[in-house]
Amino acid sequence: MKSFKIIVVLIGIACCGIPHMDAQQKKITPVVLSEANVKSLPTSQLPEKVQKAASVYAGYVVKKAFVSQQKNNRKIYKVNIARGPIEYTLFIDEKGKVLEMTE
Repeated sequence: MKSFKIIVVLIGIACCGIPHMDAQQKKITPVVLSEANVKSLPTSQLPEKVQKAASVYAGYVVKKAFVSQQKNNRKIYKVNIARGPIEYTLFIDEKGKVLEMTE
């Protein structure tokens, strides 16, 4: 009976679409972008690796995207995703690694 309850809870979590982050992504340091360097980007122009990282969040749709060129020539993408009234902002590097996720 106890294992049945655990399975029901796990299925409920999976169906509700709680964003999933793997162990590597949990080691997060806050991302600070200089607003002067942030440019709006059509969502269709997001690099494939960034799109793939955002698509991990099942049921969420990319609403807005921005790109920032950092001093070290690294690009950071700020991607706003939503599923109904629930919204998150993802900061993703050009390699597709989620650096931060905020509400």
